[in-house]
Amino acid sequence: MTQYTNTNAYGCSASCVKSVNFSSYVKNVLPNEWRIEWPSNSLKTGALAAKMYGWYGVYYPLASPVGAHVYDDTRSQVYLYNTERAATTTAVIEVDGIGLHRKDNKALFLTEYVAGTSGSPGTQSSGRVSQWGSKYWADKGWLPYEILGYYYNGSSKVGGSGKEFEFFNY
Repeated sequence: MTQYTNTNAYGCSASCVKSVNFSSYVKNVLPNEWRIEWPSNSLKTGALAAKMYGWYGVYYPLASPVGAHVYDDTRSQVYLYNTERAATTTAVIEVDGIGLHRKDNKALFLTEYVAGTSGSPGTQSSGRVSQWGSKYWADKGWLPYEILGYYYNGSSKVGGSGKEFEFFNY
């Protein structure tokens, strides 16, 4: 379960905190953060980034001032109830059971991402996945671990130059 502050007021008369099944949360974030028509490897990259962002928020609440794990808007990631789509749900299912953490100390890190620019790979080792960059690399045949590595490896998120993230199974 994850808790989010419900600024969209689904089932609330005003802003409130709601709990939702974690898998459902990610399935209703991804289509609002990545374009559903993008290649599968871009969507899987997004699914991993969105999932681990939410997971980080469970352990280190990003919306603690309002008593929630994450916000449901651009302060965290956009969660909109009942926006799940087939292509993005497939991506979430295909990365189920896979997480990522710092290789050196196994710590979770905040898997941030940004929109980026169409046709651009984005900045290597920036610690932030470029959404458009994930499409750029997926179009070139890159796999999600290669795409995530381009942005996270060597970044401050994983400990700086020469440091990497790794996948783990849960």
